[in-house]
Amino acid sequence: RWELEEDGRLPLYWTYVLPVRRANGQACVLKLQPRAQPDDEGAIREMRALRLAGAAAVTVDEDDADEGVLLLERAMPGDSLVSACDVDDDSATETLSTVIQGFSHPVEPGHGLPPVGGLASAFERFDSGPHGDIARSKAASRADNGLIIRLGLDEQGSGLPALREARRTAERVLEELEADKSQEFLLHGDLHHDNVLQDEGRGWLVIDAKGFVGDAGYEVATAMHNPIRFVTAVEDLQRLFSRRLSIF
Repeated sequence: RWELEEDGRLPLYWTYVLPVRRANGQACVLKLQPRAQPDDEGAIREMRALRLAGAAAVTVDEDDADEGVLLLERAMPGDSLVSACDVDDDSATETLSTVIQGFSHPVEPGHGLPPVGGLASAFERFDSGPHGDIARSKAASRADNGLIIRLGLDEQGSGLPALREARRTAERVLEELEADKSQEFLLHGDLHHDNVLQDEGRGWLVIDAKGFVGDAGYEVATAMHNPIRFVTAVEDLQRLFSRRLSIF
């Protein structure tokens, strides 16, 4: 339909992305997103968010978003902001701050994007999972002391109790922040170094938007603890996070 020719390969992730060229030679990326359920609007939300972001993001050249297919501008050379952390993390953080500021702006009604507060459903899914409180409560209700002891022993050194505590903290913080209603801003939802690519003509461009609206401060959290490879190699995390936070 769009007269595309394959033009290389990209790593496979949850989505399938393929470098292509149009009949006129324009470099693009064909992105196909699997639909987790029939009403999955991942591609639709990404399309809306990228178009609302304007010059801060890659353009959507063509779409069949209902079927999970997007044809996107290809950033050239396309190097991500990840490598900049190794050279100068302060500079990389300043760049990411500028990118976030360029991407997030107030939106008007009718944008078609969900509020970030809707992510609270993740807490319920965690509770219902094998490591959540609901599963443990069901085990306890069976009055099987041997099972309860085994559950406790299995978790020793696993970090699961800390994970459950973090889940409770996260829900409390989200409720507090949601209660402080401010103007709704366009949110990427996963705006970290890997999702910011260099283009020789347009500068740093955002890709892979999840598409939400909410408080602009939401974007900083993901940016703070990425790239995972870089952050996990840092010995003094308190110093790293304090320095990054001061820049943001």
